[in-house]
Parts: sequence; C-alpha cells; structure tokens
Amino acid sequence: MESLHWILGFLLLATRLPLDSAKRFYDVLGNERHRGYMREHNQLHGWSSDENDWDEKLYPVWKRGDARWKSSWKGGQVQAILTSNSPALVGSDITFAVNLAFPRCQKEDANGNIVYEKNCRNGQYFQKLGRCSVRISMNTANLTLGPQVMEVTVYRRHGWAYIPIAQVRDVYVVTDHIPVFVTMSQKNDRNVSDETFLRDLPIIFDALIHDPSHFLNESSIYFKWNFGDNTGLFVSSNHTLNHTYVLNGTFNLNLTVQGSVPGPCPSPSTLPKPIPSSVTIFKTSYYPNTPVPAGDNPLELSKIADENCQINRYGYFKATLTIVDHTGPKFDIDLLVSLLRQENARDICVIKVPPEMRYTDYFVIGSGTSTRHLHAMAYYIVKMYKYLKCKSEPHVRIEGKDTDDWLCVDFGNMVIHLMLPESRETYELEKLWTLRSYDDQLSQIPPETLPEDFILGIEEEDTSLLTPVEFKCE
Repeated sequence: MESLHWILGFLLLATRLPLDSAKRFYDVLGNERHRGYMREHNQLHGWSSDENDWDEKLYPVWKRGDARWKSSWKGGQVQAILTSNSPALVGSDITFAVNLAFPRCQKEDANGNIVYEKNCRNGQYFQKLGRCSVRISMNTANLTLGPQVMEVTVYRRHGWAYIPIAQVRDVYVVTDHIPVFVTMSQKNDRNVSDETFLRDLPIIFDALIHDPSHFLNESSIYFKWNFGDNTGLFVSSNHTLNHTYVLNGTFNLNLTVQGSVPGPCPSPSTLPKPIPSSVTIFKTSYYPNTPVPAGDNPLELSKIADENCQINRYGYFKATLTIVDHTGPKFDIDLLVSLLRQENARDICVIKVPPEMRYTDYFVIGSGTSTRHLHAMAYYIVKMYKYLKCKSEPHVRIEGKDTDDWLCVDFGNMVIHLMLPESRETYELEKLWTLRSYDDQLSQIPPETLPEDFILGIEEEDTSLLTPVEFKCE
C-alpha cells in the first residue's frame, strides 16, 4: 500500500499517456509534446523534478487498454477517482484528492490493509432476452428494507458466444412507509415553491401517493391533516383539502396517511385479546368522505388487522409554511393613477381628503374622450381591484352605469369620478373639494360694511376684473 500511494502522489502532476520508451518521469506521466517545447512552470516547493529517471523495472509501464490491467489486482480492477476543489484563485491553495474504489467485498481497514468484508453475501440474478429496451418487475415482499442495488449487464451475440457491451447499476429503496408528497397552491401566489402563502386566502393541499404498480388501488386510504394553527385534526378519505390561515406566522403542516394492505398473518400467540362487549370498536369503514375535525373524536385510525391478514401501513409528510399579508402590488392611489394613465385618462386630479371629513382618503377626478372611453376605464380599474384585493378589503361600488357623461367608482378609501370634459366643467368638483374648507371659514366671519371708496375706480358695468380664480390639477 505504501508504494501504491507513493505512485499516486506523482499522478497528481498531470494525466498523460505513457510512451513506449519510458526513461524519465515526464515520459511516463507526460502527454506527447512537440519539439522545442519549453516548460514555464516554476519549481514547486516539496515536489521533485520530472527530469529524474524512472525505474521501469521496479514500476512497469503499461499502455491504456493493456490486458494485464485486468489481472493486476486480485478480485477485479481497482479504479482511481481524482477530485479537486477548483477553481482556485491565483495565490490560494488548491487541494486534490484520490480515492480508490476496490472490487466488490474488498475494503481498507484501520491499518491500511485491504481485507474482505465478513458479511459480504452473494446476490441473485435474473436473465431476460430483449432488444434495445427491456423491462422486468419483481415483488418486494421478501426483500430487506432499505437501499438496495440493481446491476444490469448487456451482452451482444457473437456467433455462439456473447460479448459484454455495457454495464450499469442503480440504487433502489424498499420501505415500509407509504411514499407521499403534498403539493400546495393558492390563488395569486406566483411562487409556489417557496412555501410562503397569503393570509385569508384558501390553500389547496393535494396529497400525492407514489404507487406506480397500483398496489394500493384496492386499499382504503385515509388522510389525517394537522395544519399547526390550533384548528384541530381533520381526517378524510379525499386526497385534496382546502384550508385557510387567518393569522400571520410560521406553521408546521403534518400529514399522516394510512392504508390497509395485504400482510403476513400473525401467529396465534400474538393475536389480540378479546375485547369486552361494553367497548365500542370504530372500524375504518366508518370514516366520512368529507373532512371533519378529529380531535378527541373516537373515529381514530385502527391498528388491528382483520381476518384477511391485512396490515396498516403509514406514510408521513411534514412541511413548514409561512403565512404573510399580500406581498404583491397593492391597489393604492399610486397604482390607481398609473392605471388611469395607462388607459389614457386626461386631466387627472388627485385630492387628499381631510381626515375629519371621514368620507374617503383620496378623491380622484379624470376625463374621458367618450362614453365608451369612460366605461372602459371604469371596468378596467374595477377588474384590477378585484384581482389584487384581499378578502378583508371592501367590495367596489359603481354609480352612474346608465349615464353617458359620468361614472363614479367607490373603492372605500378612494373615490374616483370619470366625466366627459363638458360635464366636468359644469360640476366643477375640483372647486367643491378644494375650496370647501375656505368657504366654511368665510361664512364664519361676521359681515362688515365696507366703505364706499373700497371699490373706487371700478364702474358698475365693468365686471371683467372680478373673474374668479380657476383651480386646475394636472
């Protein structure tokens, strides 16, 4: 073993094809190089130069594919696996590792000696004739639980003999648990893989059982759900269930699946004792078809095998869910104005309503070019509101559906008036909402008689100088 590892140390220099006349290290471990090749590598600390002579009598050199490789190790061929932690930044350290894979049943002990495993048992084989594709099935009733290895060797016929052309192996697992996986989906959830969902919206849980051989087709399957939010346990024969989380936070989902499958009959000594007649037994056939809270309900999962030697198998699934508020775009004043601009609304005016009025937060006014344009804008923003709204947000109200020049949409915290330009000029809603507080203040001022000279220089018929100030929102 010492000499073997010593050779491996030089293999780390480079992987190169050996030449027929091997005299130096670089001839054995180096690739073919053209004449005039100059090495530009500096001397590595602790490494010897590959200009040193190679002792071919002590360490024979075989070409790749030489038949002697097959008989070089008792029990089969040894494979060397080289790995490294590259890429490495210049100036940093890089580490290489060589691992030897020994033939079957051979391993290295604590002292570095190659020994045979004590519990290495012989396997079994099955032969089948096929073409480019072949399939085989076997029953797993008598197989050992845990991971197992399946090996396949492919031969081609050559005259009266067979020549191996390919070999492959794969690991499969035999388990006593029902393989189950749960998919979760929710409306407006754009990333279902992060297990983060929205509050107050139902989540669809779908339990998928991996049963490619249809072994459980005749079995009664029951699903026991615990959503981790103190809503109790739910038992159902349906693999799909809806649940709504009403609080934010992190919750642990636990699912237990039970199915009755054929199993070995218990010996008479292990049969359960007779149960007194006063005790009521609830069989699995009495489980409801719809989800019902289980809790302390006596409808619990039975573990007693029936006379047909059925045994219960269980499957388990766990997941951690995060419940948050609406994480997508919110329907606020900024989004509303953006939607109006997108629909080519004109002269958009946004008025922040004083909180003491308790009517709404924002009053929005916009103009349209036609009746059709007004209705198109109104129904588009209502559609977007319904798509983005949470369950707790109010429903939208629309006024003026039968009119030709005006529409009002009430979102609760925002009220928008869509009008034709001539109607907007008539009603002057901008003045109504922006000058109202000033009008109230003026009404509280006690009337006073103004002196006659206050309007000196203004003739009675010349009223053009007294035009009111216009308020316009862009």
